Amino acid sequence: MAKDNQKTKSLIRPILLILAASASAGIGQLFWKKGSFTLSANILSLLNIYIILGIFLYLCGTVFMILAFRHGELSVLHPFLATSYVWVVLVSALIFPSEILTYQKIIGAVVIFLGVSLIGLSSRRKNGN
Repeated sequence: MAKDNQKTKSLIRPILLILAASASAGIGQLFWKKGSFTLSANILSLLNIYIILGIFLYLCGTVFMILAFRHGELSVLHPFLATSYVWVVLVSALIFPSEILTYQKIIGAVVIFLGVSLIGLSSRRKNGN
């Protein structure tokens, strides 16, 4: 039984890391969008706080992703990156009034979440849990 708990714990950490990577990268992209509103022909306009925050969050997402891949299976973890769409759909409607949260977007986000959950469950069964 202790071995089963250890296997489950060994799956949880990489999945949590890849979910953090997905959220961080998705929210970073939202900052890029917000920062894009102040862009001009001057290349230095890329140095606004929102673009810089977006780059920082994307970099954090990359670090989380590398750590997750180090401790988990790529075929199981990579689909979890699709949850970035879920984060973006939910948060963008709060930040950008022009982004309308439609039923189709909600259904799409739910389908993605269910698909990723099925992949996660299949990895647990493969490992004997």
